[in-house]
Amino acid sequence: MIENILEILLMIPIILTMTKLIVGPTSWDRLLAYASFSTKIVILMIFYTFISEQLILLDMIIVVLILNIWGILITTRFLKKVVLKDDS
Repeated sequence: MIENILEILLMIPIILTMTKLIVGPTSWDRLLAYASFSTKIVILMIFYTFISEQLILLDMIIVVLILNIWGILITTRFLKKVVLKDDS
């Protein structure tokens, strides 16, 4: 019972962040929303891991976190180049 309530409480900010990801006015806002969205998804995955008692999923969560960080860094470098090119 308490797990269902916690899942719902975790899904509300995920949905709000997803709308910011879709509607965000600039690409930097979308990148920030993506970082926040991916962090919230990882928190939901950690919650599921401890409820299901499948601690092997923590390895998968670490891989997802590393891929998210790489994706954010690569996108940031790309956006910096595009913004600098547009300013010239």
